[in-house]
Amino acid sequence: MDLDACVRGVSQELRQYVLEMKSQLQEDIIDLRNQVSKITENSTNTNRNPVDSLITSVQASIEELQRETREL
Repeated sequence: MDLDACVRGVSQELRQYVLEMKSQLQEDIIDLRNQVSKITENSTNTNRNPVDSLITSVQASIEELQRETREL
């Protein structure tokens, strides 16, 4: 095998490797975008939930104070 043929073979292998890596990166980017979307959605939902959580906590405190007041 002469040097030119060897270089062409290696060049073709490198091109194939680069194409595979590009494809893998594109898949990874899609996956990361999906994960970011889910995180953003969860964050949005979490930001709403603390209000509900606070209301529940306040209601529980009021009920506890009412019980204590009755006991007095």
